[in-house]
Amino acid sequence: MARIFISYRRKSWPFTHRLADELSRRLDAEIFVDFTGVDETDFERSILRNLRESDTVLLVVSEYTFAADRIFREDDWVRREIREALTHQKPLILVCVDGLLPPPGLPDDIKDVARMQGINFYPEYFTSAVERLADFVVKIGAAPRRAGAVSPAPPGDEGEEKQIGGRGTLDEALDLLDKGDYSKAVFLLEGLLQAGYTSRFVDLKAVLAQAQQEAGKAEAQRQAALDYADIAALARRKATEALARQAFAAWCRDYPDWAAELDTDNLRERFKLAEKPRLPRVPDILPPPFEWVEIPAGRVEIEDGFGVFDVPAFLIAKYPVTNAQYAKFIEAGGYRQKKWWTPAGWQVREKKGWTEPRYWQDAKWNGADQPVVGVSWYEAVAFCLWLSEASGEPVMLPTEQQWQRAAQGDDGREYPWGNDWDGSRCNNSVSPYDSDRTTPVRQYEGKGDSPFGVVDMAGNVWEWCLTDYDTGANDVTSDAGRRVLRGGSWFSSGTVDFRCRFRVGGSPVSWYYGWGFRVSRSLS
Repeated sequence: MARIFISYRRKSWPFTHRLADELSRRLDAEIFVDFTGVDETDFERSILRNLRESDTVLLVVSEYTFAADRIFREDDWVRREIREALTHQKPLILVCVDGLLPPPGLPDDIKDVARMQGINFYPEYFTSAVERLADFVVKIGAAPRRAGAVSPAPPGDEGEEKQIGGRGTLDEALDLLDKGDYSKAVFLLEGLLQAGYTSRFVDLKAVLAQAQQEAGKAEAQRQAALDYADIAALARRKATEALARQAFAAWCRDYPDWAAELDTDNLRERFKLAEKPRLPRVPDILPPPFEWVEIPAGRVEIEDGFGVFDVPAFLIAKYPVTNAQYAKFIEAGGYRQKKWWTPAGWQVREKKGWTEPRYWQDAKWNGADQPVVGVSWYEAVAFCLWLSEASGEPVMLPTEQQWQRAAQGDDGREYPWGNDWDGSRCNNSVSPYDSDRTTPVRQYEGKGDSPFGVVDMAGNVWEWCLTDYDTGANDVTSDAGRRVLRGGSWFSSGTVDFRCRFRVGGSPVSWYYGWGFRVSRSLS
């Protein structure tokens, strides 16, 4: 039988006792807490033996777990249990009560616990949280589900539980999102989706994607603090001071937004690092509307026999590039600066005398918030290379794998909004619709968004991708006869063009009034 060990502080005993009882109803596992199964003749060895024999360790992270007056003592039991789990490489799952996480600056022998996987656990939604924890334990193979139905135990001292699934829960989730409590907002929104909550006018998946994006930013700041604590530890020792200087310089480059706020040991002043002028970020360079949307890692299947691909996490622009945004490239001398063009692209620009997109002066196509059209693949790449230099960020056209991942999400859907065609959700010419031009990039926001909240991924303009249509290569300088276009356009009259999987190819020198692009950014 599988074994689960729960580590906790005595002050968390009521919570832990109930957690063990509820898990035992759901998992076919022997659940060990030190109020059961301990050999009283040898208390210490009995506990550590049970931990070493476990298949996974749960650490209850509460307000008491990492109290400074306890966790820094060598003989502290929680510290010893964490150290034992890390030493024996036990899967360690954090049970994060009220979303609490281990703080930075922990003792060296247990600092890695701060990087372990965790499940947020809100006592007022105890049953839902237990279900998620049980699912996670099963998913990692630490224990199987217990056969038969689960009968939840009645609420304990925590009082009556709230039920996830009603409009009141949505209102609470939105309040939390507004107040910046992103992790709890994500918890409630995920619960609403699992409960089958629907609304005619609120795209719950889009709201969840926004909450997840904000939670990701908060987690990135926490990660920055953890990394800083490690560097500060190096800096306190003469033998590793040189390593600390090098690591801190890299840390400042990776976390410019938080460098000043988190540098509590004044390492910048100590190491006399020159303050480099900070480059503006992409959202500061391009006029609105511009937002990055973080797309989590996932898998996609590319048609035409190219196969299944694992796609690492990345950022993609929420909207196609607009005329107002492309104007910044022109103003910066984009058509005069060879350094921003591929060799083949510059050769074509010189030969054809391009100085702007082909419909740049046409009022039908040049509205500030309309997507830029009449641009070749070479011009789209030149825009990306200019933006990369201006921002210091690795900006490029999305690969077709990235584009499809951002459009399709995890469920293999046919269109960004679902499996059924709905011409009211995008700019198209499928009967009875008959569009005659592009529309502002926000016109269909909230109607045809992808599962991650990316807008206009069907209709309006076909979008250039980095990928070679014939070989599938993603080399910006390769001699490709055709590059991939995705998404369909205002002119498309067949529903097949708008499918998330559908791919067409265009010569990189060609342009059209139904072709545009959006940008992406790697996270590496």
